[in-house]
Amino acid sequence: MVKQAIVIASLVCCLSGAIAQAQQADCDTAIDTKLPLKVTFDDGSIITALDRGKDNLRSEATLADGRKANGSTHQGLFPLTRQIPSGTLTFDWKQNLAQFFPLKVGEHIVADATVVLPANQPARTYATEMSVLAEETLRVGSCDYPVFKIEISSSLDRAIISDKAIHYFHAPSMLTLRTLTPTTPPEVVERRAVRIE
Repeated sequence: MVKQAIVIASLVCCLSGAIAQAQQADCDTAIDTKLPLKVTFDDGSIITALDRGKDNLRSEATLADGRKANGSTHQGLFPLTRQIPSGTLTFDWKQNLAQFFPLKVGEHIVADATVVLPANQPARTYATEMSVLAEETLRVGSCDYPVFKIEISSSLDRAIISDKAIHYFHAPSMLTLRTLTPTTPPEVVERRAVRIE
């Protein structure tokens, strides 16, 4: 009886491992053939890729309350345009952003841009600083996604607007799948992908 139990346990273990390997193979095939177009997060917000080119991503963010905002980025990390109620913000970067890609662990990136505002408002200055800390995998549903763990901070007219948040960035899709954001008083707010389509 004990031997039968051991055999059954071994079979269950092997079968579970085989199923997990098959699921990951399906995930890898899906990721290779079709990049994610829609990411739903645990706070109810959604990011939808509207147009993905070689270097640029145009996307729509839907907040948990239903409000929407559109914008475009270079490689998913550097804002190029942002829609606001009064019009469109345009980011004119002073660096050739292509020089920062492909990302490498240990790389430290500092870049700044002039932000052109709508309705002839005076331009503003935007700066970002990024440190590529590690390469990891992030599980969403039954699939593992390769991500770069990046520490990012940014400022507008030298006033901090994002203080060293950690982004788990899926480079092939140009989408961030998890964010850890420091808040005051000291704590960390997590936003994590729960479904990818």
